[in-house]
Amino acid sequence: MSASIDHELFITENDLDTFRRDAGLTDLAFDPLLDEIENSFYYKLRGENGTQLYLVRCVAEYISAPDNINAVLSVYDGLTD
Repeated sequence: MSASIDHELFITENDLDTFRRDAGLTDLAFDPLLDEIENSFYYKLRGENGTQLYLVRCVAEYISAPDNINAVLSVYDGLTD
């Protein structure tokens, strides 16, 4: 799943770069800073996505255990929507 998200982000970033070049919106002095900001945001979201997937796996493993068949599970992931 992460690979498909990475691929979609790659395509979107390429489309955005193409649009900016075609529209004359590139600024060689500002582009490296913008890239750094975009990368930072991307890796933050990627980390949150990884945490969410880990939590889903943990919950699935817990509820799959025969000992927990009647257990009540309160889930708060602590992540932003």
